[in-house]
Amino acid sequence: MCTTEASAQATAKVDVWLRAFIGDRHPEIPNYIRRADNGTYVIDAPKLPLPRTLPLGALTGTCFSTDSRNFSPDLNASARVGAYLRIIVEGRNISLSKIDAQPNVVVGATHNVDCKTGGELHPARTAPASDLRISEVRRLEFARIFSVRASSANPFYSLFGISTVPRIDFEVLFQYDVALRKIKLTGTYGYFPWFEAYYQVDGGPIQTIIKAQPHGDSTATSLFDAGTGFNMRNFTHMISTLR
Repeated sequence: MCTTEASAQATAKVDVWLRAFIGDRHPEIPNYIRRADNGTYVIDAPKLPLPRTLPLGALTGTCFSTDSRNFSPDLNASARVGAYLRIIVEGRNISLSKIDAQPNVVVGATHNVDCKTGGELHPARTAPASDLRISEVRRLEFARIFSVRASSANPFYSLFGISTVPRIDFEVLFQYDVALRKIKLTGTYGYFPWFEAYYQVDGGPIQTIIKAQPHGDSTATSLFDAGTGFNMRNFTHMISTLR
């Protein structure tokens, strides 16, 4: 992402953060997420048709810790993947920056743990930050647009750099209307896991864009959609930059 320098005459600063995370309880399946002895919440590792003697097969019967939380606007709340953006509005133009010291992209560490005790079985791994991409701002006649796209997989399920499990996906298009001075968000996100997004204009009250639990009885297996996009949901939201 290219960050351009904002002038001292910026008319508005809009902070937006979007995250996918795994919560501490499933809304429809009580035993899908369980609390381990050490207090963390865990989810069963995906079952693969491989012998236990192989590296990926050995993960069967183990668990992964979740983000052990419910919805939260806290910038430091744990997530599988998140985007954190400051949109600086200067008249007809916008530029992108960081929210103070917060990185633009945060990918949470993945912990393979014992299902009962919650103890670590292997050193934690982190998916690459490149799993989330923020585009350049494009100038149209009456709009400025950019996009955020996340596609992040469990780093324990990788062979020779190729993921063997489906990815957590979300994509959001930001369109700043020059005349109305409003930012329209149009996005998609998966049936699983949890998805949340918030914004704040010029340091004012934190507002909710969306808070979504897993759809119905969806689980991690719902990510297997063979690229059809069937297990995706849509949303739109409008942010006014006027005070």
